[in-house]
Amino acid sequence: MYKTLTLQTARNGTTAIVINISDTLNLRKRSSLLKTVSVTRKKQLLPRACKLYHIAANLKRMARRLDLKYTNLKERLRLAETYTRSEEFFKTVLNEPSCKFLLSQIRLQTQKPKGRRFNIDDKVLALEILKQSPKGYKLLQRLFALPSRKTLRVTSLPKSASDTADFLLFGDKIFDSVNGSRVKPLAGKTLRCAITAESEHIEFWNQATRVLDSITFDNKGNDFIPPTISNWKTTIRGLKYIWNKYGSRIFMST
Repeated sequence: MYKTLTLQTARNGTTAIVINISDTLNLRKRSSLLKTVSVTRKKQLLPRACKLYHIAANLKRMARRLDLKYTNLKERLRLAETYTRSEEFFKTVLNEPSCKFLLSQIRLQTQKPKGRRFNIDDKVLALEILKQSPKGYKLLQRLFALPSRKTLRVTSLPKSASDTADFLLFGDKIFDSVNGSRVKPLAGKTLRCAITAESEHIEFWNQATRVLDSITFDNKGNDFIPPTISNWKTTIRGLKYIWNKYGSRIFMST
């Protein structure tokens, strides 16, 4: 590769181009090589200078192509980085709750803990995790940007969010009441155990029946009761019947 070229002028007035490409000429700009040496025609150059002129011109064209390629790749990289941080990208590989959680973490991890602001979806998800396992939530707080327990107080949430939190807690309790496999309940989960005469199951089921009777869903202005609600009421009535009919006998025989 030619690195240094010098300017030579013959006695007959013709000029030879010899240019230091790295220092004198800016390859990114469209400048005339001939104008650099104060000539206007290639025929004014010596044969050797003409050959060097063609080499320099080829280097200029190569530099412009590389510059354009670099610019295109840089723009494509910028667009790719923007897309990989967008909600549309996460929706292609994740379900909606996971997508919202990851976008929230990307936004919050760059902020100081005291400067973080959590939206309603963040708080509702955090409340659901906290109600499932307080110890597990404490561990997750070390790994992810999650709201503190003080932030999750119902009084600090809008009414719509607190209603959602109450409904989630109700759903958590009703699942606990029918999935107990332990004799003694877990800490903070009084219904996650087998039903006994001293447990809270019957009292909660009576309350849950009244809550289920009051639940309706809005379908474009029309209220309707989905099969899930009706099936839950049937399940609770069946469990209460089994307990009333056979529960006392089982405990008396043991």
